[in-house]
Amino acid sequence: MDGAGGVGGGGEVGGAGGVGGAGGSEAATVAQASVSSAGGGPAVYSGTPIVFVNGQSNATAGYWASAAVYNGPDLVTWDGAKWATAFADLGGDNVLGTGPWAGRLTRSLMKGGDTGRVQNLGWPGKAIAYFLPTSLDVAIINGTLDAMNRNNYAVARAMWTDAGYEPHLIGWAQGEADGGRSKTAYHADLTALIAAWTKDFPALERVLLLKTAASACGADTSGVRAAQEQVASENALVSLVSADDLTGVALYHGGCHYTLSGYDLIADRMLAALK
Repeated sequence: MDGAGGVGGGGEVGGAGGVGGAGGSEAATVAQASVSSAGGGPAVYSGTPIVFVNGQSNATAGYWASAAVYNGPDLVTWDGAKWATAFADLGGDNVLGTGPWAGRLTRSLMKGGDTGRVQNLGWPGKAIAYFLPTSLDVAIINGTLDAMNRNNYAVARAMWTDAGYEPHLIGWAQGEADGGRSKTAYHADLTALIAAWTKDFPALERVLLLKTAASACGADTSGVRAAQEQVASENALVSLVSADDLTGVALYHGGCHYTLSGYDLIADRMLAALK
């Protein structure tokens, strides 16, 4: 397959990353992101972008009208039956939505003539147990329980099989709902999830892991954060992306989520992790 699997993984990216400015009003600069961000030069990852996003509310990332700038007929998502036009201005909890940072990241990786394929199966408020292959929870898809009573992981695996593709990149944004858990416990679950992805998606080149904010949503996330750091140090497939510097400023609000500008910066830092 295309790309340069695993190059430069295992680190933590926390700089401002690239596309000049991050607000929706500056989103039109996204077309240059793949060649101008994080120090210049082409991204190490060079394949056609096929992106899978999962996690809780910072994965689905809300509904932001200005994110429509990333939309277009060449950005598509699997609607359960076919590849259909995707909408970055719709949250990832909508069957046609990518969420803003997933749309921006995928658009940034697209070269002339590419079709960017992105699927977001996140759901707000869910602990990591919901996403594991062993989960007993029925997946919530587009606001309703899966008709076949499958869990989130089984839905994802079947979806990619039916769609005829495998994800090259996985973006994971989850951890707030696991506040209070120990480093050991969360590490075990996250390691198991990544191992399952690696087994079931052999084309996978990189896992882009958004570091959960300190005290996110009022919870003690120190164990989660420590586990995420350890996983990134142990697994060259994993790049840990930090938005810690956004905490307490306007780009991070409510103690849980980010503004559109914050999500834009997260996308750019994920892009930088692929350099």
